[in-house]
Amino acid sequence: YRDRNRILNRLSLALKGGRQRKAWGHYAELFLSEWLKAETIPASAVLVPCPSHKGGPDHAYWFAEALSRKTGIPLCNYLECVGVNEQKKLSRQERQHLISLKFRLKQDISEKFSRVYFVDDIITTGATVLAAHSLLKKLGPVKGIALLIRR
Repeated sequence: YRDRNRILNRLSLALKGGRQRKAWGHYAELFLSEWLKAETIPASAVLVPCPSHKGGPDHAYWFAEALSRKTGIPLCNYLECVGVNEQKKLSRQERQHLISLKFRLKQDISEKFSRVYFVDDIITTGATVLAAHSLLKKLGPVKGIALLIRR
């Protein structure tokens, strides 16, 4: 796994930053070609990107936006970060501790979906997906989507 993790680390770092929006569209196409072989998209699905701790659109948003454009699944920014900065320097235990503090729903949402897809760029410990799941499950069954899964 060591070499594979190096490659994934380099790829994830290369895709960060404001000039990579087009690259996220490219990777969304590649992702969809595999994902749609295994997944039947329900009629009332929604894509919810992982919110940036800075508040604006970032790589998770661009990935979700490209997936939305290509599938027709609506993109909704239902989550916002609260009081948590970047996690990349935190240990697994520190990330798990922050689960309940990380997100909140932006508004009281009464809408229900047959599937809520939480979209992030990378899953490392799963703490972010768990934090989002605890809130998004009020909207319907949640499934996490990520371009990279690193162990």
